Amino acid sequence: KQLNLLKPKINDLGCNYFQFYKEIKINNYVCDYFGYDLDKKFIEIGLEKFPELKKKYKIANVENANLRKSDISIISDTLEVTERPEKVIRNIISSTKKIIILRTFLSSNQEVKLVKNKKILNKPYLINCFSYNMIIEYFINNNFYPQIYPDLATNSSQTNEVFKNVKRKFFIIVFTKKNYLLKNFKTKVYKKLFTNRVKKR
Repeated sequence: KQLNLLKPKINDLGCNYFQFYKEIKINNYVCDYFGYDLDKKFIEIGLEKFPELKKKYKIANVENANLRKSDISIISDTLEVTERPEKVIRNIISSTKKIIILRTFLSSNQEVKLVKNKKILNKPYLINCFSYNMIIEYFINNNFYPQIYPDLATNSSQTNEVFKNVKRKFFIIVFTKKNYLLKNFKTKVYKKLFTNRVKKR
């Protein structure tokens, strides 16, 4: 709502059973929504509650899916479990015009953990954690500039044990494309981000 976009196209990557769409609907936010998920069962569960989305989703791996062009891309609680996160990020960057909202695990150090437990998992499960520097640098190099927020809406804003001996902390990063920033936020603070000029005193 703060972006003041008129019916933006929103791609929800890893939409699960449309939890994010539920919040869009509750808030009466008008947008052109489209969801992507690998798990057909979750989609089927979601369509029971939101039959209006029967032509607004695609069952696909977001690593190599042909994503539609969007104004905003949302990827929440998904990137850290993908096998090739860099490929996912490249796909999102190439398909997004204005804003990317990423909710994932961040810390000072990059960590990759493959968890195994045959009692509760059919197959081994990745739980990555990205470093602040790596994720920020990658997006800036692709002209998306970040604002990082703790995940205050859930208890995941604190460090939690997400699997035995695996501790993680969620953050929300809002990346805004450079040309959109310059066009819509014409302030000295933002302009300073995009120039190497030093003012003479």
